[in-house]
Amino acid sequence: MATTGMAFAQDVARNALAGDAPSGLADIVVTAQRQSQSIQKVPISVSAISSDSLESRQITDTIQIAAAVPNLTMTQSGYVATPFLRGVGSNQSGPADEPSVATYIDGVYIPSPAGNIFRLNNIERIEVLKGPQGTLFGRNATGGVIQIITKDPSHDPEARGSISYGSFETLEGSAYLSTGLGKDLAIDVSSVFSENNKGFGFDINRKAETMKRNNLSVRSKLLWTPGETTEVRIAGGYTRVRSSGTDFQPVFGVKPILGVPSTLPPRTTNTDFANSNNSDTYDLSLNIRQDLGFARLVSITGYRDVDGLATLDQDSTPIPAVRADINYRAKSWSQELQLLSPLGSKINWLVGLYAFEGKFGYDPLNVRGIATFNSQTRTRSLAGFGQVTVPLGDTTNFTAGLRYTHERQRLLFGLNAFPVVEKNQGIERLTWRASIDHQFTPDVMGYVSYNRGIKSGGFGLTNAKGYRPEVLDAYEVGFKSQMFDNRIRLNAAVFYYNYKDIQVSFIANGAISTENAARARIYGFDADLTFKMSDNLTLNAGFGYTNAKYKDFPSAPFFPLDAGPATQGDASGNTLTGAPPVTANASLNYSVPTEFGKIGANFTVSYRGKVFSGPDNRLALPEYTLANATVSWKSRDERFSVSLWARNLFNKEYVVNRTEQANLGAIQAWGDPRVLGATVGVGF
Repeated sequence: MATTGMAFAQDVARNALAGDAPSGLADIVVTAQRQSQSIQKVPISVSAISSDSLESRQITDTIQIAAAVPNLTMTQSGYVATPFLRGVGSNQSGPADEPSVATYIDGVYIPSPAGNIFRLNNIERIEVLKGPQGTLFGRNATGGVIQIITKDPSHDPEARGSISYGSFETLEGSAYLSTGLGKDLAIDVSSVFSENNKGFGFDINRKAETMKRNNLSVRSKLLWTPGETTEVRIAGGYTRVRSSGTDFQPVFGVKPILGVPSTLPPRTTNTDFANSNNSDTYDLSLNIRQDLGFARLVSITGYRDVDGLATLDQDSTPIPAVRADINYRAKSWSQELQLLSPLGSKINWLVGLYAFEGKFGYDPLNVRGIATFNSQTRTRSLAGFGQVTVPLGDTTNFTAGLRYTHERQRLLFGLNAFPVVEKNQGIERLTWRASIDHQFTPDVMGYVSYNRGIKSGGFGLTNAKGYRPEVLDAYEVGFKSQMFDNRIRLNAAVFYYNYKDIQVSFIANGAISTENAARARIYGFDADLTFKMSDNLTLNAGFGYTNAKYKDFPSAPFFPLDAGPATQGDASGNTLTGAPPVTANASLNYSVPTEFGKIGANFTVSYRGKVFSGPDNRLALPEYTLANATVSWKSRDERFSVSLWARNLFNKEYVVNRTEQANLGAIQAWGDPRVLGATVGVGF
């Protein structure tokens, strides 16, 4: 790719001298620092994905975002998605286990991994911020932030929709409506649904199809602008998930509790009852922005409620050994106030307050034949934060930020018929950020930064054990560059992390336990490249390298792959969970106008290296490469469109989850097969 890029760059330069160069790349505006800025001016490593890029790459839900962002991996664990960014993440999957990589929708934090898998529609862009984020965002995050920004409604009437059909009786549809309600009001409604009526897998014992999903999401936003200095946005949404959950099988060659090595082929299970995951998620937010002249005031209020039931054949065999019925609940409320410097100020500053309350738990979690848990944890957090950027001359800026967090957590733990036990713990921490950026030329900016971030501690809902916050010190050096009349954009960063009190989860006898590992160090680099080869052809690519090792973990849980008890061992020097050494992606997009309309084509490929499932490094998810492709036509007036698409074009068999378990044996789940389909769209 580098050699090809250099050759293309030389051709572009020759064409520029001849006056025949393509137009430059459009500027990307992000809100990584809580205000609109060019991505080239932000001294943070940020990957931004536009709505058009999501559509052309066939990225249809939150799990698939990783295919476009270097050093980001998304692993599906049961009914949740677990993001890892630059080797920092959490394999915790309980409703109270806040992710190390935080997700926000329109500024509202999603605290629980329960209900964080949803379809994407009406998206303006997605921003992935790498490294600790605390001095600008309401909730701390050690690994980074995924920001999902939805479109604002338009006063001009707009309607568009699409319907898709593909292999495995896959049916998908989306609709978007927007209109004005007088000069001050505008409203929109968006919806998306998907289902595969024929399952991607099959259970040989129950003679039933598996890997089936039925999802529906509806969202609406109201925009009120009563004056030139005031904006009010009210948004609400509902998401329904009906699926077979994650259909596990014993890892090939592993002896589960049956004592016979597994020989099941990919996407084939052999269980005694059906897995499932059914959930309903409601969310509501109020965003008020007021220009006060001397400053700008922002208020963000958010509410989120997740109610779900998941069933899991924990042993993944045809005998009724361990079955889990998981009634999970996750309810949260947040209020954030920000006061920002006025637009055009030479010194950019922000101060804020953040209040958060969350209630998460099992009602109940029934592991048949072992235990029944009725557990609930409540978190109340209050934080103050601020950041200021001061110019040091015409081309250099210094940024400093602080955050103080005061938090209280309470656990109500019930086990079988035993009385409820109450436990409490508190957290008070100071985190910070410092950076210097310098504009070497109008097109090249460099920066160095040092951040400290934390991820909150908590309680295990199945063992009542408390665990401490994890702490990350991050050092980063990066640059942002544009070349050849803004036809090549290359942004890159190198980083070094000191990571301690890492929260590690493991499964024993069907129950989840979380403990703090000792220390780790992580270093690596990542880069994003956009190359406009011509007015019709654009290349987007990303590359990430991560070296993540435990420095000190002498009492790590070690699991036999076959059914058997767990032991303790020394994991010092082992690779961290969820940290592939290499990730890469490339997307080639071609679009040309003709007298019959616009013809387009896209080919996208993504690679993820080997990922270890636990700190013992005995079980790993093998590396894999996936490819998607799209060919499309859009009428000259852009009202009608038709596209043919392929997901997992080469029908790669790949593993999306491998889980170590004490006494039950290691289990795994497979990714989707090749799906071919067509989409017809209309818009006015």
